[in-house]
Amino acid sequence: MSCVRIVLWTVPFRVLKRMAETSRFSLSCFPAFSEERIVWAVRLACRYVPKASCLTQALTAQILLNRAELENRLHIGVFLGNGSAAAGYFESHAWIECQGRVLVGGAENTARYATILTLESERKP
Repeated sequence: MSCVRIVLWTVPFRVLKRMAETSRFSLSCFPAFSEERIVWAVRLACRYVPKASCLTQALTAQILLNRAELENRLHIGVFLGNGSAAAGYFESHAWIECQGRVLVGGAENTARYATILTLESERKP
């Protein structure tokens, strides 16, 4: 997760998106884990990684789920609200779905966000 956090700080998102879609992340040295183990590891790691945002957690989970060849979708959504009468505010959120269930990002949080980008899991030939 710390590698993903560093990449998010240093690499433009469009480049990171392309890397994720073309699976240039080399994880051959890591074994493939179960869905439950991946979610547990992401939740544990986010306690120790500074600024492990929902995007950091969702990208990390997607990389590991792809490595385990588990179909998944990373969603990035936005919410436009009225913080006060004078000015609105903008929020964004990222989450991972696997077989219709939200694994990372909290199912209770996702309903208020309109999805603007979805990254599908990589397809193995």
